[in-house]
Amino acid sequence: MCPNWNVNLQADLELFTLQTDSQQAKKMYAVNAEKLEKLIQKSKHLLVK
Repeated sequence: MCPNWNVNLQADLELFTLQTDSQQAKKMYAVNAEKLEKLIQKSKHLLVK
């Protein structure tokens, strides 16, 4: 697995947010990005060796 997968995924979510005009989609991406960040922080000790 790529060591920067989480950075890439977060960047993808940000790009999708910028590319859409839908406020509902922007909110969904923002919420999911926040959930992803929390998950990464909780599992960082398992991901970094």
